[in-house]
Amino acid sequence: MAHTIDPTSKADTLRHMNDDHTRDMALILAHYLSKTDPSSSKTKPFDLLNKYASSIKMTEINLDFLVLCVGEEEACYRIPFEPPLSSWNERRSRLVALVRAAREGLGVSEEEFPGGSDKTTTQGMVTVDEYMPPRFPIDMTILFLVVGYYAIYALLRAGWFEESELGKTVVSSVIAPFFPGGWDGFRWLTETIFIPVVGIHTAEAWWLDRTRLSRYGVKRGSLVWLLWIASALAEGRMTFVRFDTVVERKRRAVERSE
Repeated sequence: MAHTIDPTSKADTLRHMNDDHTRDMALILAHYLSKTDPSSSKTKPFDLLNKYASSIKMTEINLDFLVLCVGEEEACYRIPFEPPLSSWNERRSRLVALVRAAREGLGVSEEEFPGGSDKTTTQGMVTVDEYMPPRFPIDMTILFLVVGYYAIYALLRAGWFEESELGKTVVSSVIAPFFPGGWDGFRWLTETIFIPVVGIHTAEAWWLDRTRLSRYGVKRGSLVWLLWIASALAEGRMTFVRFDTVVERKRRAVERSE
């Protein structure tokens, strides 16, 4: 016996999804395309999610498939239920399962990209298009220390401390008498921590891009993106604090305008 779908229930489901679950549908579509469209894998997940969430809508859902449309030209994608729904009452649990599978497949957590709708969360309306420079005194102090370390490492590798007269004076008058372990200890420590320092700050820059810059619409390769990445490479954690400050300021501005 063929299953029938109540037209009113179907219309209510479509309206509910389009009003309250645009971000969840964006997850479903991005995951589907990551498996079926090789070109989509070249685009970072958050770029796709933010793009889709602003225009996506569900135009059809039945026991066999759902249809999601995005963009001004309304490119539509038919996403099958595998296996098909056994009844119309199963639609909610299967949609939830699709969202869960999408998060796992894309590696996107609820914290990184909350579900729901851009109509019910300000995140989707917040776009960061500016850079906040280091602040005095904490940010500037950390920046000075890290950049200073890189400069010392470069001078050490170039032989400045051992070959130049000024470098020799610094070693004999400052480093040798005051640094624990003297000149040998100073040189050993400077060389030993270089790879860990670069590795940690590179990881922080990558995490900033994944969890902040992409999430809030900072275009990769743009001047603003380069400034934030450079700050993360130099400062680390304080870059996240400043970025979150910018996001919170913009979120409050959006909420006041509503």
